[in-house]
Amino acid sequence: MWLAFMAPVGTASAQSARISFGDDVVVARGETVREVVTMGGDATVAGTVLGDVVTMGGDLQVLPGGSVRGDIVTFGGDVRFDSPPVPAVRGGQRSRGRHHHDGLGFLPAAVLGGVGNLLWSAACYGGLFLLGLLLMGIFRERFGAAQVTIVRQPLRAGALGLVGLIGAVIAIVILAVTIVGIPLAILAAALLPVVCYVGMAVAAAVIGAALPIERLGERPVLRLFAGVAVLFIASLVPIVGTLFVAAAAVVGIGALFITRGGCVAPPPTGEGPYRTASEPLAG
Repeated sequence: MWLAFMAPVGTASAQSARISFGDDVVVARGETVREVVTMGGDATVAGTVLGDVVTMGGDLQVLPGGSVRGDIVTFGGDVRFDSPPVPAVRGGQRSRGRHHHDGLGFLPAAVLGGVGNLLWSAACYGGLFLLGLLLMGIFRERFGAAQVTIVRQPLRAGALGLVGLIGAVIAIVILAVTIVGIPLAILAAALLPVVCYVGMAVAAAVIGAALPIERLGERPVLRLFAGVAVLFIASLVPIVGTLFVAAAAVVGIGALFITRGGCVAPPPTGEGPYRTASEPLAG
């Protein structure tokens, strides 16, 4: 079921939030909207977005003359400016209107844009690794329980993760319909990528442990790093890589749902990173 609509919060288009599920969003030239949120669709901005742009599983393209005055949050997609960005927040850092190839005019813009996207993606996955370390340090048992759950119930975790994501998007849509619910919808839309990143961190630790590399052994930090590296490399592969990363996030989110953020699954013990006292598992 694909949903796409304009959630009115006023009488003018400048007082509206545009939210879609499974469809593309286009802010036409001369048009002004308040917020843009997409799930499974691309966003194209030729006009003005007064607030934030959030995309999940889709790309954002800002055309010449387009402007995003709030934050840009992307998950599983790319951000491309086809002109020097008007002062806007690009991934949490203000571009201050500088063109991406200032001072390097002798290089093709496509090459510079590709390098910039690669560096930005590497920084994002570096942040994912740091998030995983933080979770391992503060919520060690809960983090381990979610990993065991992925190994023991991958299909169930994937199904629950997908249902949970769809449910969250539908909830955001419902909240955005009413004026009272719009602040909650914006908050939920901002928190959703955080939940996805936590799920990715859990999945990355499992992927790292599954690699046939002996030196990883019982070193959880190295396993997490290796898993994040696999996700980063996969993200560079068009379509298939994006689907793989998205699937990892979905399964990780499902594991969090199953454990309910606690230690429902038995903590890892015995031989291998995910063997347990009650049920031997392949490490």
